[in-house]
Amino acid sequence: MKNSFHPGGGTMRAFLMVCSFLISISVLSSCTKSQEVERDLLHVKPVNVFEGDAKKFQPFMGPMSGAVKLNYKGDQKSIRATAEIWENGVKKQTIGEFSTLLRSEEQRTFDGEFIVSMKELDTDKEGTHYMATVAIIHEDGSSSTQFRIDSPVKHTSKMPVTLGKPIDVPDNEEAAVWGMQATNENSMRTIDFTPESLKNAKWVILFKINMSDDS
Repeated sequence: MKNSFHPGGGTMRAFLMVCSFLISISVLSSCTKSQEVERDLLHVKPVNVFEGDAKKFQPFMGPMSGAVKLNYKGDQKSIRATAEIWENGVKKQTIGEFSTLLRSEEQRTFDGEFIVSMKELDTDKEGTHYMATVAIIHEDGSSSTQFRIDSPVKHTSKMPVTLGKPIDVPDNEEAAVWGMQATNENSMRTIDFTPESLKNAKWVILFKINMSDDS
């Protein structure tokens, strides 16, 4: 399986438009949330990325898009995101690592969102190809990247894998917060992020988040 990084284009510009809109909503609706969270835990809450006025951005991002709300207070220096490829219940590859720094204070805080968009580029004799666009956004700005995913399987159907309820992630752990499964078969089971459930999926990409001491 191959993957490669690509510079931004029309997709990235549209994605950053959504990020800018969500930053303004985040500032207006939750400017004090970071002061309320428990220390040394990353609080992750599923949200509807196309709720309300953001619905107009769905044609740019596509139906295979999702977001989670992130709140943190502690000593870690950055938030780190990675993507994992699973095939037939086995993790094959970790790709697409990127991170964003927290503000340098005596007590670091973060109040923002993690957003993902998976758009199919094409399907040919070598499989199905996607462009993944991911961003971590907050009131001070955003970090984002794009990378290509090449699957050896020709996908005929796909569906998101979402976080069912809020979770707390300790500083020394990581957690899957959004994903997409796909198959070349006629049906798919609804799955979650547990290894037992992933065994039921033909092909999955998982996006994981963790706090890091790297600057």
